Amino acid sequence: MLLILLLIHLPSFSTFESSFKMIRVFGRPVELSGTVEFNLSIDECTDNCYDDDNCSLSYYIHSKCYQYNYGTMNIQVLDKSTEDKIITNGCPRTNPLAGTGIVANDKWIDEAGGHENIISSDGNIWSVEYNKFVCTNGTRMFLRNSTFVCIGVRFFVDKTCAAHDYAVNFCVSEGFESITGPFQPSELEFLLEDRTRAAKEYGDVGNYQSYVWIDGKNGKYQDPALQASYNSDVMCAYADHSNCAYFGDKSCPSVDSYGCTNWKNYDFCFRGTACWMKPSKLN
Repeated sequence: MLLILLLIHLPSFSTFESSFKMIRVFGRPVELSGTVEFNLSIDECTDNCYDDDNCSLSYYIHSKCYQYNYGTMNIQVLDKSTEDKIITNGCPRTNPLAGTGIVANDKWIDEAGGHENIISSDGNIWSVEYNKFVCTNGTRMFLRNSTFVCIGVRFFVDKTCAAHDYAVNFCVSEGFESITGPFQPSELEFLLEDRTRAAKEYGDVGNYQSYVWIDGKNGKYQDPALQASYNSDVMCAYADHSNCAYFGDKSCPSVDSYGCTNWKNYDFCFRGTACWMKPSKLN
């Protein structure tokens, strides 16, 4: 008797937390290696895999539980007429991974980086493709809709303060894709923290507040994720989309706007910029 238990991770709204769900399907693993065998009941087999962050798939056959970590694998699709299927109230009435093409595509982030688990089917074989991504250059990973990005604050190294156009070019010169800004509140929180780190590393300019230029010049954006502008939950209440976007004012540290050619005023200095880059794929 055989039951495949696929564990699929679903991203939650928190950057370093993921939620889980498990689906039970009839199938037989093929081309798999690195299995771990347990003497467990079917319910224990399910629970054990569910509680293990590294467990991607488990199957139960002849009173034995086998579990696999995340990786690329193939699973033969079986139907209800297969002799070695298990009869239990926990079995699916219909195939939850029915269809062909990509039937599941899940992405999530934890302390180790970004993870992607893609399940596709040709009607006979489920192919599970697992990919892992990491950020480099001191950046942090975020998930924007279905895209992993790495973002961070960079203070200018050859100038103390600079205008917005300089900030745009500076990101590219440092190896980033472009200037960016907070796509979601968690990104704004991190960028504020990263500004503090950069200030300790490179120093503020005298007693001036260190402002950070971000993407946005007269309503136009370089970062593809920001083409629809900033959400209200990362903007100051009185901010508009004219001039150029920045963050870091003590009175309102969220996204605000200021004259694009300005670089310094009586109590603040545009000390750096926020940039984004693509993560590195490990496999």
